[in-house]
Amino acid sequence: MSDPKAPSALPRAQTCPRCGQPNGCAVEAGAPSGTCWCMHEPLPAPAAARAPIPPDAACYCRTCLRALRSESATA
Repeated sequence: MSDPKAPSALPRAQTCPRCGQPNGCAVEAGAPSGTCWCMHEPLPAPAAARAPIPPDAACYCRTCLRALRSESATA
């Protein structure tokens, strides 16, 4: 049985920079950028400043993006 906390074997651009799990990025899967779920759930500027996405990453997973948005709303 594999360890769910083990580093992902996916390319870095397909993993969340916060948790390391698959990010579900449609752009990295070859779809047009407007079709990615993250285009409809933007990261607020204060959260982006505290948790910038590394240049070789695509985006946060939906769970982490929502957590960052929630943290931003309460900060």
